[in-house]
Amino acid sequence: MIGKTGMPRSQVTLVLVVLVVLVIVTWLATR
Repeated sequence: MIGKTGMPRSQVTLVLVVLVVLVIVTWLATR
């Protein structure tokens, strides 16, 4: 999906950051 036509690089970075945050929050909640 990275580099897909019509998707700015900043938007891709934002999505990746959100996914990382969700993973960290889930890991902390289930630790």
